[in-house]
This record gives sequence, C-alpha cells and structure tokens, in this order.
Amino acid sequence: MKAIDMGKKETSANCNNCCPNCKSALNRIRRIKNDKIIHYITFKIFDSKRYLCIKCGWEGLRWEDKFKS
Repeated sequence: MKAIDMGKKETSANCNNCCPNCKSALNRIRRIKNDKIIHYITFKIFDSKRYLCIKCGWEGLRWEDKFKS
C-alpha cells in the first residue's frame, strides 16, 4: 500500500491535506475502534488518522509520508 501511495495525504496549492473527491480541506475527527485495530495490525507503520470533508461528506483514513517511531 505504501509503494502505490494508497491512502496517502494529498496536497494542493491551497491546503496540505485535501479531500480525494472534491479537493477541499479535510478536518480531523476521532478514530473508531476498527481504525485502532488496523493501526496495531500494521505494526504502527502507517500512523493513519481519520478525516472528514465538510463539503462532500467523504470520511476515511489518511497517513503521512513521514514515519514516526
């Protein structure tokens, strides 16, 4: 998944974290239990966070390119 940048944060000229559908800014929301399970199954490699787009309603996980130990 990391090799093909699946789920990676997208950037544009006006924001650092864009919605994959409408390219507007995303807002952080609280993770759900399944997100925490995925986080531990992947050995904390992705450090994904849950985001919500206010314009189109997209909700999902995004991860940064930098690895935090």
